[in-house]
Amino acid sequence: MVNGSRAYLPLAQGLFGKQLEVVWISVSQQVLRERLETRGRESAEEIAQRLERAVEYESLKPHDAICLDNSGVLADTVAQFACRLDQKLCQTYSAQNRAKAVKL
Repeated sequence: MVNGSRAYLPLAQGLFGKQLEVVWISVSQQVLRERLETRGRESAEEIAQRLERAVEYESLKPHDAICLDNSGVLADTVAQFACRLDQKLCQTYSAQNRAKAVKL
C-alpha cells in the first residue's frame, strides 16, 4: 500500500500496470475549503488553487478505482474502506475460483 499524490498516479500506473489498485479518496469542495481554512497554513489564494487542483485531478480517476468519500468523520471513511476492500477481495477470490473450475 502506498499513499501518493494524484499527480504521481500516471507514473504509478506505468510502473505497476494492472497490479495497481487505486483507492481514490475525495472530499466535497465545501468540506475541503473548511478544513484548509481551519488548519490556517495556506492563504486564501493557495486554498483557491488547491480547490481548483482537486477538480482537475478528478479527470485522472480510473474507472475501476475504489472510491471513498472523506467528507464526514474519519471512522466513516475507514468503514467505507473496509467494505470496499472486502468487496474487492471477494471479487478476486470468485474470479480465481471460476478460472480454476474452467480448467477442470
